[in-house]
Amino acid sequence: MHKPLSTLAFLLLLISTSTNADQITDLLNGKTPPKKPVENEKIIEVETTVEDDKNIQKRLKKIFTELEDFHNIKIKVSNGIVTLQGEVSSSSTKNKALQLTQQVEGVIEVEDELKITQDVEVRLKNTWKKFLSNAYEVIGNLPLFLLALVAFIVFWMIGRWLSGRHKFFQRIVSNAFIAELLGQVTHLLFILLGLLIALSILDLTAILGTLLGAAGIVGLAVGFAVRDTVENYLASILLSLRNPFEINDFVNIDGKEGNVLRLTTRATILISPDGNHIRIPNFIVFKAVIINFSRNAERRFQFDIEIDGKQDLLQTQALALQTLSTVSGVLSQPESLITLEEIRDSIIRAYSEIQRSDMRCQVRIPV
Repeated sequence: MHKPLSTLAFLLLLISTSTNADQITDLLNGKTPPKKPVENEKIIEVETTVEDDKNIQKRLKKIFTELEDFHNIKIKVSNGIVTLQGEVSSSSTKNKALQLTQQVEGVIEVEDELKITQDVEVRLKNTWKKFLSNAYEVIGNLPLFLLALVAFIVFWMIGRWLSGRHKFFQRIVSNAFIAELLGQVTHLLFILLGLLIALSILDLTAILGTLLGAAGIVGLAVGFAVRDTVENYLASILLSLRNPFEINDFVNIDGKEGNVLRLTTRATILISPDGNHIRIPNFIVFKAVIINFSRNAERRFQFDIEIDGKQDLLQTQALALQTLSTVSGVLSQPESLITLEEIRDSIIRAYSEIQRSDMRCQVRIPV
């Protein structure tokens, strides 16, 4: 916890000393960023006097005298047109001076001739001053920052604990994958709630909209970059809702056969009869023709047997049917069938058809 805290404090201090330090610092403090001077719609008087110009100049000098950063600004007024000249330390100081001038009564227009100083000594002095000011502010807000961090971690841990309660979510929905998805959504909601509370403690809720907007843009860009991953995720949700197979079902998906091991957010995993794991992307599974051999308890098997041509065919056929009837799982109705199909030189090829109530079938017929 100490390392992220020190890293964040260092980044805040580093950012605050950049060229746009004032705007970024105000944003982090939840303040509205400074706006550019906006021309007010004022009614311009027909006549102005020299006395009016002197009053405007006198008023502006009093205002600028009270502000340390405005001491080097020169003010000229002519017929209600104010010209500001001189050097200021930053762009925020310049914008503030223009805004204050525009708000003085009698000012018609403000001519901006201010320049941002390029003096190294002045810039370093101002930078060091801002650095210290922001350092003191960070140190002063350290208890609030720690409290916000603790609140976020607590909500994150609560969400993680709830997301691991699989039995609870399976009571809501019977589908295991949807139950796991609900757990993940719950975890995400608690993370967002913890973030909102942390920002409220730090009084940074003003930047929440900015963060959400940035997250939306980033999410759109990432969505295009990882389109296959998104397709797999959506396909996994649709497969869970349609439920074309269950765990341990024996299926044929796009020519691949095996028992369903699990359905993840990216792929459907099968175990082949040879014991190999087959990983099929979900978007392929969603589009493929799926044959589920386990969905119906009854299944028909067909196989060929070869009989020595010297054997008694009727006796062999009766023996085969008797052997099939003794096999566990073979249904009595409909009856098993053995049909002679082809006679070769010394071998007779027979066709057998049985119907069973389970998937495993091993028949040995003595001939």
